[in-house]
Amino acid sequence: MQGIYNLPDGPKMPLFVRLMQFIFQPLEYVEGLTKNYGDSITVWGEKGTPIVYFTQPQALQQIFTADASCLDAGRTNRGLSFLFGTNSLLLLDGERHQRQRQLLTPPLHGDRMRAYGETIRTITRQVINSWEIGKPLVIRESMQEISLRVILRVVFGLNEGQRLEELRQLLSSLLDVIPNN
Repeated sequence: MQGIYNLPDGPKMPLFVRLMQFIFQPLEYVEGLTKNYGDSITVWGEKGTPIVYFTQPQALQQIFTADASCLDAGRTNRGLSFLFGTNSLLLLDGERHQRQRQLLTPPLHGDRMRAYGETIRTITRQVINSWEIGKPLVIRESMQEISLRVILRVVFGLNEGQRLEELRQLLSSLLDVIPNN
């Protein structure tokens, strides 16, 4: 896809510096970008590839509901293949992206999501009930545990067993790669 685009402004510091900030202080990095450049920010990747961040929900909604043939995110996201695998929806473009997205949509859409409410509440209560009163906790770990259990139950349909434990280990390992800042 080629054309002439007016891209929003963004930081001019070297890629390595920005990458280190993003890895070690992701929230502060993104908040600083938003404060300095607004709701749409262009950063420059390898070989001068522009990467545009959008922080407003309305912009994200437009992006995620756009015709897949209009977007080229898979190529840009290839650097994440070590984390998500080469066939991740985030790394696909065009027809392959559409096919994979349609496979994922039914369990994570509309009425189906509302039906999962009780499951999500039950899992959340289980995690909260494991907290020890008066003992400090890292809330991020609890949020990850809730997310992990919901994914395993809702997306994979697993409640217990060897397959659940294998997927739990795999997903936990992936979550451990993400910085805790």
